[in-house]
Amino acid sequence: MLIELAHIPENYKILYVHGGAQMQFSAVPLNLINRTSARKAAYVESGNFAKLANKEAARFGDIENFRQ
Repeated sequence: MLIELAHIPENYKILYVHGGAQMQFSAVPLNLINRTSARKAAYVESGNFAKLANKEAARFGDIENFRQ
């Protein structure tokens, strides 16, 4: 039903996971930082969620911070 309502193409898959938005704070750097030999990323701290994401990403590599 979601596929029809959202007009999602047939070649896309929907992944339902628990954890909410904060789970992505570790999932994104785990998958992206670990794919590079430099193991670096840049984060813009624009608020509380960005600050939490930055802190979690630092567990996986070197983080460059840009603050507003």
